[in-house]
Amino acid sequence: MFDPQFLFALLENLAKLIALSAVSQVINVLHEKNPFYGALIRGLVFGLVGVLIMHFPYTLTSGITFDSRSILLSLTALFYSFPVTLIVTSVLLVYRILMGGSGMIMGIMVILTSSALGLLWKTQPRINVKKGTWIEYYTLGLAVHLMMCIYMVLLPKEVAFSTLINVGIPVLITYPLVTIIVGKLLSFQIIQNEQQDEI
Repeated sequence: MFDPQFLFALLENLAKLIALSAVSQVINVLHEKNPFYGALIRGLVFGLVGVLIMHFPYTLTSGITFDSRSILLSLTALFYSFPVTLIVTSVLLVYRILMGGSGMIMGIMVILTSSALGLLWKTQPRINVKKGTWIEYYTLGLAVHLMMCIYMVLLPKEVAFSTLINVGIPVLITYPLVTIIVGKLLSFQIIQNEQQDEI
């Protein structure tokens, strides 16, 4: 059964990700004028939004939190350049380490894996056979959050199993769907920009 607080936290995170897609459109203008500064600013802005997302998570117990940073990281890696992905990943890694707690190791692994899978989906055509479709975003979201569930074994033994039961299934159902929504928003912007460039 879904915890109402889990759904509320997820909706809050989704609102931030949708707002980020709007901010991204503004950054696209800067990127056209100066790709270096555009990538730097995009990385820092995405990183700060990631910190904001992590600051308002669903807290299961002290030090064990869940938020949508995994969605942000995987889609950043899928759509944007490696320097942007590196900046965002670094910012969120530093923040998660500063947060500490019993879920820190799991949190670090989720951050690294989310970025890595996003890059894998972008660069390996054999894996990503449905590029640009909702299936692409769903399979990416499912892969990222399956790994998140696997990493729950890194939590202290006394909470690992209960966390998997209470959070694992809701995460696997809702997070890939949110990945589709945000992925479609970002891809729509990119397609629009490419069409404008062609014109």
